Amino acid sequence: LPEELKLALHADPDAREAWERLTPGRRRGLAHLVGKPKSEATRQRKAAELVERLRSGEPLPGPPSRTPKPKP
Repeated sequence: LPEELKLALHADPDAREAWERLTPGRRRGLAHLVGKPKSEATRQRKAAELVERLRSGEPLPGPPSRTPKPKP
């Protein structure tokens, strides 16, 4: 995990609990979104935004989860 995300999750138990409920692949993708920017300020902002979304139950960034298509 990027250090910024690790610290943000450590500081917020509710967000950490929501993080633990995600699949490993989803966690990996979200960690990549936070850790990808070169600027430390941007990584911190993205980590804070992700923690807020985890805490509030808002939709997470990234592709929407796949739902099966209804059978005709």
